[in-house]
Amino acid sequence: MHVGTMYPDRPMDVAATLGSFVIVRPDWGPGGHGLLDDPVQIDGIRRHNLRVVLHILFTERRLLDAVYFQEYLTSLAIAVRAHGLNVFAILADEEMYSRLQAGEYDQWDVMRLFDWRRNVHESLRAIRDVRDERIGQIKAVFPGVYVGAMESWWSDDPRSYMPLSQKADFLALDPYVAAPITRQTFDAYVTRAVDHLGHRTLMLIIQTFALSTSAWRVMPTADQLRWWLELAEQRAHVPAVAWFLLDVPTHLRTTMRGLLDDPSLLAAVQSYAARNQREREGVVSHGW
Repeated sequence: MHVGTMYPDRPMDVAATLGSFVIVRPDWGPGGHGLLDDPVQIDGIRRHNLRVVLHILFTERRLLDAVYFQEYLTSLAIAVRAHGLNVFAILADEEMYSRLQAGEYDQWDVMRLFDWRRNVHESLRAIRDVRDERIGQIKAVFPGVYVGAMESWWSDDPRSYMPLSQKADFLALDPYVAAPITRQTFDAYVTRAVDHLGHRTLMLIIQTFALSTSAWRVMPTADQLRWWLELAEQRAHVPAVAWFLLDVPTHLRTTMRGLLDDPSLLAAVQSYAARNQREREGVVSHGW
């Protein structure tokens, strides 16, 4: 099992004790900055020899203008090489349905053809198809790098709100868990989602943060953390997990908690990461 941290922000010294990779946004992140604007993060990644998963968000222009997106990818590849970063995977965008609801796709010509509220599934498939075109561009600029897409739920059901990517090498699953987290709730929201994707390579994003304004965002106990890890270890199509998240940006501290705010859970995660590292030395899982 490959383990890492999603959006560690700072400190990278702690992120290095939680696994072998970090998921970071190259040009936008917590607090309004991204990895390529933050020499401290870059230094920490290189000092600890961490592998990098770049999470690229698709702005409207990046989606609609293929030429512009190609220029963006080319400049990104140059910056990655200049900083000596070991990028082994790229996540392309996230949560299509939430962004559709927020009106982020309203200016698309294709969206003007019909009322998306009455044609949600058609709208999401249209967005998925354009995203898959951009995934093809990413693969051309970053050959040999795994490219994935992230959602809170995936389905190949034509009535689904989360249509499966056809071009992604892997899928990232960031499932929501409602409070209180009983085993029944966990199986309904997480186990069911993971098992539904048994035919696709999957990175599981483990919910290790709490949001006081939402009953859906709660910090797991040590026992509940074990449910996540046992699920991942028992499923052959899950070669990687990522903790989300380590540190909380200053502007979110009134409503959000991360692993650094829960020393006992942080210690449990560090212990698992260290044991997992020893166990997987010399073992290659899914080519990762």
